[in-house]
Amino acid sequence: MATTAGIRYSQVLRLMRQFQQAYAAAEDEYRRELGLNDTDLRALNALGVNNQLSPGQLGDRLSISTAGITSVLDRLAEHGYIRREDHPQDRRKKMIMHGENFPGLPQQAAGRLRGIYRAFRELDEQQQHTVLGFLHDACQALEPEHENETHLWSKGT
Repeated sequence: MATTAGIRYSQVLRLMRQFQQAYAAAEDEYRRELGLNDTDLRALNALGVNNQLSPGQLGDRLSISTAGITSVLDRLAEHGYIRREDHPQDRRKKMIMHGENFPGLPQQAAGRLRGIYRAFRELDEQQQHTVLGFLHDACQALEPEHENETHLWSKGT
């Protein structure tokens, strides 16, 4: 017979998978709207989170070779999604920045995100803190360098 805690853990994983699938479907639609392949969209997502990266940093984040990241950046630059600028301290290096056509969220995706924000705002402050802590710890748990760490939400608290 399953324990109450076991059922809750199972629900967490099921709901996380469901959220991931819904997010992936929305992202796939966005990728098609922009006319990008998966790798190019992953690069834009990384730049959306980080604002600027060197080509090497972006390649490392995407696990792409130097030649591969150059091709990705060439395609994104062609659309005006990114621009390459000299590194402020080391003129031998380049930094990748948002270009003049860096895509915002399409209307449909923005509406979906507003629904997420609305649901979050309906939580009281303690619930919001709990959700943010869980999401933060869940993201950290999925990072390879944090594989063996114990997280707040995994302690049963």
